[in-house]
Amino acid sequence: MPVRAGIAWLSSSSAEIARARAVLRALKPAGVLDELGFLVLFSAFADRFYPATNTVMTRARYLVFVPAIYRYIEESRKAAGKDADRVARDLQFKLSEALLKNETSAIGRDKGRDIVRPPSNIYWNALADLGIANQRISEASYQERLSDDSVGQRVLRDDDNAAHPEDSDSIWDPSFRLSHVMPGGVFPSSTSFLLWKSEATQLKKRYENLRPDGRHSMMTHLMRLGERHGHESLEAVVQIWDAPDIPIELAGLVEHARRLSLFARGVTLQYHHMLIEKRQVADPGASGAFREWFQFARNDLRTWNLEEFFSLIRAWGAERRPLRDREFLQEWTERLGAVGSANAALQDPKSRAIVARRESDTHPGAQRLRVKHHLQSWIVPRRYKDDDYYQLTYRHDVGRRFAKDIIEGLRRGAS
Repeated sequence: MPVRAGIAWLSSSSAEIARARAVLRALKPAGVLDELGFLVLFSAFADRFYPATNTVMTRARYLVFVPAIYRYIEESRKAAGKDADRVARDLQFKLSEALLKNETSAIGRDKGRDIVRPPSNIYWNALADLGIANQRISEASYQERLSDDSVGQRVLRDDDNAAHPEDSDSIWDPSFRLSHVMPGGVFPSSTSFLLWKSEATQLKKRYENLRPDGRHSMMTHLMRLGERHGHESLEAVVQIWDAPDIPIELAGLVEHARRLSLFARGVTLQYHHMLIEKRQVADPGASGAFREWFQFARNDLRTWNLEEFFSLIRAWGAERRPLRDREFLQEWTERLGAVGSANAALQDPKSRAIVARRESDTHPGAQRLRVKHHLQSWIVPRRYKDDDYYQLTYRHDVGRRFAKDIIEGLRRGAS
């Protein structure tokens, strides 16, 4: 039988389209964090310091806004027989309009209704981590239930017209109070990122209950610091290791994270220097930044207990043997200790070979040092800041912002 050629159109929901876009974004060349394959190690520490967060979160109150929107959709049945993703996106657009009356920025400010990742997509997993959503289900699957009208509270009436509420698998914890957020489906004109005291109290308790590996998180520590000294005091905690009075149970992790961050910065500066040489372009500061880095980082890395570090990483399931993480860190650190100056370290053939091998392990077939197309498409950074270019922050900015939001909310009047 002959096969007819043709074009087929696939009908997809807006949620499915958003997921496809996310997959396509993931297939693009790696960004700064994963140029040399640090993302898994970064995430292993970040998940323990700041659980129920991710790098694109902005303000803590979205953890209240998102379930409030979906609870309203459930109870009003607004999405029954409709595209639930579109209904939810419309309400999130109205949220951004309400927020921008009182705030200078909000998710969706620039893209409006065309936003690729609405707040619900960004905050979804954290809601399950915190127990605000009591089922770990994808947002798309939940939206299918909303469209099928198979989730939420129903009111049935008997032959005498008496009302009988019937629960039908709502995924939202009923103890997390939300009715005040958008009464009647409308966001009040006063809507802002300021948490109500009751909201802050609930979020604080839920974050405190998250104890990765049985330890309190850095989020818990920052909240306690903020309670003692005021949320403004957290501004001085620029990096995790700047925090005062770090509990003993966290201190070792923080020190390993600090040294991993030092390592990542140094090896990436050398990698960029190699790329700049190969491109034969003017150096915007990579070599100078490496020399400055060498002066304060060399001794810390030479004395780094890598056996202890990798025992942690192995226990967390974060060591990737195909990428030879252990060999990479050990061999490059050993070369750092074997040379006598920053210039010698920068030009050391053995350490450069280690970096080139790491690039090949991380991005086989797409090595900038070997493939001209990938080298030419690399965007040379305009400048290298003294101490924060390629700094592994472990989501500290997000965690600190959340801690400040929660403590500020706790200090508000009763609500």
